[in-house]
Parts: sequence; C-alpha cells; structure tokens
Amino acid sequence: MGNKWTKPYMKKSPFSLSAVLPKATIAGLILAVLGIILFGAIWIGLGNTNIPAISRLFAAFCIPPAVIAGILIAYIVIARPYKNNGLDSENTERSDDAS
Repeated sequence: MGNKWTKPYMKKSPFSLSAVLPKATIAGLILAVLGIILFGAIWIGLGNTNIPAISRLFAAFCIPPAVIAGILIAYIVIARPYKNNGLDSENTERSDDAS
C-alpha cells in the first residue's frame, strides 16, 4: 500500500526526483555548473599568458555571466517566442478576442 510517507491521494512519492527537482531547478543547476567551468577555463587559460592577475580575474568574473545571459536570451527568443503575450506559435492572432 505504499510507504508511510505517501498519502493515498499522492500519485508519486514525495522523494521522487521529478517531485523534488522541477525543470527550472535542473536548468539552473546546469547553468551554474557551466558558469563554474567557464570561470576555471578562463582563469587557467589566461594564466598561461602574461596578463596581470586583476585582468584575468575581471575577465573570469564577467564572461561566464554574459555567456549564461546569452543562452537564456537565445532560449527566450528561439524556443519560447510567443509564450507570454497570448499568441500561439502556429497562429499569429491573439487568443483573447479583446478589441
């Protein structure tokens, strides 16, 4: 009849991965890991040159957020073009008949 943590009306266990981590959390985690990897790659990559440490640090702090912002903007523009303004991607007419 299920474990002691599930209620009869629950379809999934509260400890299942899909119940605990929604898609936004997983996407945020991926972007955070990408930012950390980019920081390390830029810091190490610029460390092999004769660039001063403060310039390396500035570049390593500023470039990863810009890359993450670019990914988010590309997602908003390409993958979800009509999600928030009441338009359907198949149909360019407004879904509400307000005149």
